Amino acid sequence: MNFFLAMLAWLAISFLFGLGIWLMAVKGIFWVLALVTIGFTVAVWKIGCQAH
Repeated sequence: MNFFLAMLAWLAISFLFGLGIWLMAVKGIFWVLALVTIGFTVAVWKIGCQAH
């Protein structure tokens, strides 16, 4: 179950990054890409860098 949830999370993050890049390229909206990047960085910092 953890693997499935991890794959689902990566798909969601990839979709949001893709949406942010598309909005930046097509409509010039920078905020979605900036928020996704900040959110991803914080998530990796808090969850991915924990001591085991």
